[in-house]
Amino acid sequence: EYLRIYRTANGVTESTKSNEGSVVGGMAMFRASFSTTDAAECSYNAIYPESAVTGSGVDLSAITINVASEQHPTATSYDANADIMVALEQVESSDITALSMRFRRIVAIAKMTITGLGADTTIKSVSFTASGKSISGECSVNTSEATITATNGGSDSVSAIYDTAVASNTPIYLMLLPTTLNQNDNFSVTVTTGDDKVYTRDITIPNGRELSFTEGNISTFTVNMSGVIPEGNAGTYVGAWQLVEYRASTEFDFDIYLDIDEDGRVNLWQRLGSNDW
Repeated sequence: EYLRIYRTANGVTESTKSNEGSVVGGMAMFRASFSTTDAAECSYNAIYPESAVTGSGVDLSAITINVASEQHPTATSYDANADIMVALEQVESSDITALSMRFRRIVAIAKMTITGLGADTTIKSVSFTASGKSISGECSVNTSEATITATNGGSDSVSAIYDTAVASNTPIYLMLLPTTLNQNDNFSVTVTTGDDKVYTRDITIPNGRELSFTEGNISTFTVNMSGVIPEGNAGTYVGAWQLVEYRASTEFDFDIYLDIDEDGRVNLWQRLGSNDW
């Protein structure tokens, strides 16, 4: 990955994209260059990853970035491209050739476990939606204060998409804007399985409880999909079943059928005499 590095000299701020980083002795190393300056001192700020920075502005109190609403975690960790960190401002002499920077994570980590799908089920994607909350999308970052704020309303949803389907007991990692779901707040989780079944569970935070996502911390929670009827591919449930058969000596014979099609849609219909309804 890369850094977006900011240098302020004589009251003028410039930014540059670093060379691709490498890890040496457990430390991430990046290289970057700026134009020469006659300033005695310069201040330096940085944002990781550079790909999250969407604007070209250099107002360090309002750098525009994007917290991805579609993320690609692995089976064991979060999507590094969504792990947004800000370097604490550092003041150095203008002739330095190297400096060390300390970074602070400004997003929250959600670690979600899905239960109730069956041991043989695999997962292709998981979407988490927090009604009325901004948890991804366009944001403004204040690099001096290491704070992040949603702009233009943000988005109330974020998804984990796997390049290869993972086991159903795999922890699902999502990087979110810090937020808290209080009692009576609602969220939903939608799981798409390896065989294209779609399960959605809607949850209301109970009285006296909350689900909090704080910057730099991991919030762990479980969502139970037991009893949820899947949408989409209905698999072995495709077909038609006769529920009622009524026969009389009059013309009012009728039948009632339940039908499930390939897309999982359920239809209930009646045949009255020779007519279908």
